[in-house]
Amino acid sequence: MLGIVKILLGLSFMAMVFGLGYFWGSQKSYSIQSTLNNMRAELTSKIETLEQGLRRTRMHLELMNARNRLVTAQAAVKNRNFGEANQELENARKLILKVAETADPKQKQELTVLASTVEEIQKQVTRPHPPARLGVEKVIRALDKLSS
Repeated sequence: MLGIVKILLGLSFMAMVFGLGYFWGSQKSYSIQSTLNNMRAELTSKIETLEQGLRRTRMHLELMNARNRLVTAQAAVKNRNFGEANQELENARKLILKVAETADPKQKQELTVLASTVEEIQKQVTRPHPPARLGVEKVIRALDKLSS
């Protein structure tokens, strides 16, 4: 009888140790899972921040490229090379419209207005008169303001 009691006590002790081990192990896995979820959320927010910065940088580069095209067009107008000026204005207009596709609504509206201004300047470039030069300068200043 004493042997059966020892066996039962041993089995209950082993069951208790197994239960405590199971409980302790499940707590560790819950802790690890919550840590992983926190890290995942943190990394997701950092990735989103980096992607926004990358979009802003791309937009800035495209605006600077459009500005450079406009400066080249302005020089071409001064040199009375209206074919080159028209081509550079067209390239600048396309770049501005490309940036407008991904811009926020306020900037999109401003960029669309600038693109239509460039289109009007293109029409003026075929006739050599000073307003075309002044219009290009206005668009360049507006792009400088948007890109800063």
